[in-house]
Amino acid sequence: MVVPRTELSDVYQRYARSTFYIETPQGKGTGWLVGPGEIVTAQHVVGSNTSVTVRSAYADAFPATVFAKDSVKDIALITFNANLVSLPGTVAVTLASTINDTPNGSPVLALGHTQSGVKDTGRVGAPNAKAGIKSQGIQFGDDSYGRNLIVDAPLDPGDSGGPIFNASGALVGMSRAGVLTTSSGQRVVGVFYGVAVDEILSRLPALRSGISR
Repeated sequence: MVVPRTELSDVYQRYARSTFYIETPQGKGTGWLVGPGEIVTAQHVVGSNTSVTVRSAYADAFPATVFAKDSVKDIALITFNANLVSLPGTVAVTLASTINDTPNGSPVLALGHTQSGVKDTGRVGAPNAKAGIKSQGIQFGDDSYGRNLIVDAPLDPGDSGGPIFNASGALVGMSRAGVLTTSSGQRVVGVFYGVAVDEILSRLPALRSGISR
């Protein structure tokens, strides 16, 4: 299915409010709204914690529960009471059906909270926007990270768990990791991995049922 392209700046405006700063005692990451009371992030962001603090530039901080997580595919589902938390202007992120619908060489936009610091109000800065291209898809295997996509958008540790959108405004992946050096120690530039939307769609039903692994 061909979806009309939009400007990446429009994609940012649509989803900046739906992209959150995820805080644990050990560190921080990024998450995104997938449904009412539901935020998806990377499993390595939440670690062994059962609860997190969710912060935003546009709303007050609130506690949330790590409802379920998949340590194999590096996906976690965080839940909160949507009736008690006011999040004006947020919309659930639209998920692409597969990364195959976004050809290699297509523009992508990653949102994340790399540089955000907590203000006196308890809020954080707006998420950073990092543009790049989708280089290709890669398969790590079912017993590992599964299907991922490679992008050259410069992802940093605080971006982990953040959404990666295509030019149509659909999520194609979630920021996971970057390659800094080769096995021989040579510097690598522009190789960053994201969990493919295919894996997220595959694991969401189990996560929503509270099944972790």
